[in-house]
Amino acid sequence: MLGLFWFWFGSVLSVSGFDVLSCRNSSVTLNVVLLEDENSPWSLKFVKDAVEMAVEEENEKNQAESLDFQIKVLFSGFNTTHYRRRGCGSSTCEAVEILKSLELGCMMLGPSCTYATFQLVDQEVGLTLTIPIISAGSFGLSCDYKDKLTRLLPPARKISEFFVHFWNVSFTNLKPMWKTAYIYKKLDNTEECFWYINALEAPSALFASNISREMLRSQGDLEDKMKAQDRHSNIFVLCGTPDDVLAIKKNTTIPPHVVFVLIDLYNDGYHTNESSFEHMRDVLVVTIHSFRNYSSHTSWKTNTTALNDYVVAYHDAVVLFGDMMRQNLKVMKQQPFSGIIEQPFRNMSFEGKHASVCIFRQNRRVRFDQKKWSHINPSLITLLDDKERNHISLTVKVVCQPLTCFFFSQLLHIDYYNLTKFYGTAKFDCGVFGVFEFCERGSLRYVLNDKISYPDESFMDLEFKISVMYDIAKGMSYLHSSNVGVHGRLKSTNCVVDNRMVVKITDFGCNTILTPGKDLWTAPEHMRVQGISQKGDVYSFAIISQEIILRKNPFHTCCCSDMAEKLYLVQYPRGPNVFRPDLSFESVGETEAELFVLIKSCWEEDPEKRPDFKRIEGALGKIFSNLHNQANASYMDNLIRRLQMYSRNLEHLVEERTALYKAERDRADQLNFMLLPGPVVRSLKETGCVEPELYDEVTIYFSDIVCFTTLCHHSTPMEVVDMLNDIYKNFDSILDHHDVYKVETIGDAYMVASGLPRRNGNRHAVDICLMALDILKFMGTYQLRHLPGIPLWIRIGIHSGPCAAGVVGNKMPRYCLFGDTVNTASRMESTGLPLRIHVSESTIKILQRTDCQFECEHRGETYLKGKGKEMTYWLTGVTGQKYNLPTPPTAENFQRLQQDLAERIVSTLDKRGNERRKTLSTRQRRTQRHSSDGQPEYLHLNDPTTYL
Repeated sequence: MLGLFWFWFGSVLSVSGFDVLSCRNSSVTLNVVLLEDENSPWSLKFVKDAVEMAVEEENEKNQAESLDFQIKVLFSGFNTTHYRRRGCGSSTCEAVEILKSLELGCMMLGPSCTYATFQLVDQEVGLTLTIPIISAGSFGLSCDYKDKLTRLLPPARKISEFFVHFWNVSFTNLKPMWKTAYIYKKLDNTEECFWYINALEAPSALFASNISREMLRSQGDLEDKMKAQDRHSNIFVLCGTPDDVLAIKKNTTIPPHVVFVLIDLYNDGYHTNESSFEHMRDVLVVTIHSFRNYSSHTSWKTNTTALNDYVVAYHDAVVLFGDMMRQNLKVMKQQPFSGIIEQPFRNMSFEGKHASVCIFRQNRRVRFDQKKWSHINPSLITLLDDKERNHISLTVKVVCQPLTCFFFSQLLHIDYYNLTKFYGTAKFDCGVFGVFEFCERGSLRYVLNDKISYPDESFMDLEFKISVMYDIAKGMSYLHSSNVGVHGRLKSTNCVVDNRMVVKITDFGCNTILTPGKDLWTAPEHMRVQGISQKGDVYSFAIISQEIILRKNPFHTCCCSDMAEKLYLVQYPRGPNVFRPDLSFESVGETEAELFVLIKSCWEEDPEKRPDFKRIEGALGKIFSNLHNQANASYMDNLIRRLQMYSRNLEHLVEERTALYKAERDRADQLNFMLLPGPVVRSLKETGCVEPELYDEVTIYFSDIVCFTTLCHHSTPMEVVDMLNDIYKNFDSILDHHDVYKVETIGDAYMVASGLPRRNGNRHAVDICLMALDILKFMGTYQLRHLPGIPLWIRIGIHSGPCAAGVVGNKMPRYCLFGDTVNTASRMESTGLPLRIHVSESTIKILQRTDCQFECEHRGETYLKGKGKEMTYWLTGVTGQKYNLPTPPTAENFQRLQQDLAERIVSTLDKRGNERRKTLSTRQRRTQRHSSDGQPEYLHLNDPTTYL
């Protein structure tokens, strides 16, 4: 064996809006939805014992920590033994069907199969399932970057990325840089091997776009390439076991320079065997590192269940979920908040059976956000001067632990005008420091002390003081309504002032790393019992307000100047009168008296009597507005007041305009997504161009209206437009229920494709055929509004094959399809019959590879222009489903309709009376009456059977 390579990938995609409290009180906590068969390593019969054991262990931990939370599990299995193709290939319908009767909890484990998982997590075509899903499996590229999905085993995308990196790196005495490869795709691959090879095969994936690779789809192709002298690569990649390598080498003579790369991730035998087999010479094996905390021969509760990586991953999924719930419930005990968290599995680490410590990473968007709070390079940070006014950065004394990281990640989402922005952490020799927005004028305490730069008479008047208090109240009101929930350390030294004299609050969200202290701003209830609360923040605000009004030291009182004595008197009041700072009502005006009443209500001894910051913000706004009703206000006073009013209203104006902009942007995006596919729109917005792409296999649908020209001949232009609009709006609504893309409509022609721009395996043929049946069913009930009683028939043609697609043009860009498949699909439609679905043999073969049982009639050989004679079929329905399709006309009825259609239309119109209608036929008659010349040749529509 040339070498052994180990790697482990974890991927956590964050879930938006996970409700911890609702989950704790739910009658069902975990849904386990898995295949229930004898062959799958993740079968419910194997996984059930592991999950039950993990649930029992997690519930014991919750009980030991006095948490009112117990995990309750509901197991649901689905069986595919009745399908011709058993296992994951037939899991889509079964997994979705079981959810209809399922009592959903707040978390789901399963279903491991990519086809089933995709339908559960995809936001565009999937179910409206809002709970997060943890899956051991779901390897396919279609499940990448799904917000609701957490995968515990290496996804196919990671395999592709690893191979690209491995191919482009040289190792001494092992390999040079590689640029080519053969990929061997067996017909009987396991679930993981199918998707790992699929990631190397997909043209749009990273490996195929960077490495020159050729697919080998049978052992005969593999043997032929081994013997070929002109093969373009000596590297052969396959997924399987050493037995597959043995089978290849036993039947074929291997050239001396050929190297096999075997993907065998879940085989721990490579770490237990001390020597390799002879047939494994010149084979590189890609497998998982030997970090398992179990043996594959170890049994779970019963001796009939053998452990494997899938079983243990689901055990660890329960551990992950339990750890996440415990962390959040502990946080809620210390700092009550709504219990809604956006990303429940972000930066989680735990000890499980699969590994001693598993660190889960986010998707690309979340990893980008995480970089903002991971350690910032210290060279980019300017240390502040050692002055009191500059102490606005938080010094962190401990290294970031999981709970701390949770709060740091919450801080990144705080972005408000009266709160300093948190940017991350920077590590220096003396410790780890939090990096907040720097405000040039320093702390509010420094500004209040500097009476020279900020004099009372000309600068720090009552109006300005109220504005400062209003800024603090707004910042605290926002903070209390956020996920942080409480400040806990509010004081005048961490209220800072920027260069526009806007007061901002800093040092919030530090309660997980700094224990609450006792100082002059601490509420009396927290002096007696250590803790923090929102009402405690209101008390701190009152002490700061007294500092602002009097511009004296914190907690100024004439009867006591010793700080220790002040703290004692606040903590242990004497008699009914509590000890508070001086705030005299003598010789004060009405506005000041109203302000003093508000401050005194904020430092009430009983926390429940204190107002919240929403009420404080409203009261200050009212006081400020009453302050403006001064008859003797000068021009400058009015100007300053208007500027202050503008400053206050600007934030609301910006929020309103931002909301309008976002709504307009969303409407524009929605319109773009209706005109072009989502990936194409995103590529155009990001890069301004879309690279054309080749698709190996898609299915294309064409239909048109029989005798459309005759109908137009006897209809007004508006009636034609209304007719097409009615038909195609109903067609469009049918398309919403299938994974298809409407390409375009040209006159009465309607073109739809599936399998592009998003590949969907063999589902493209299934979705197009189901859509065609739905459209034909609709046409059986449709009646023309302006020609009631006149039958309306369509022809439908379907064909599958390769296709190229790309955006053509810069103005009015269109997503166009090119290739022989498009032409053949059009020929299938034109050679079809009314109310019939004409299907090519290539589409039938794809349908036979799926588990959907379609009913077809053999039409026989049909001549297609440019193709010759091809075997074609009529699609008539789906086994076990009743579509109520309209009965196709016989050849005699069809000929009779073509001959009599014009007469029947004229008869119908005559019944409507003498209504003046500007149709093509009336224009013809008018031309005959008023012109001696003959009609132009293109108006000689003597044969009413003419159609497009």
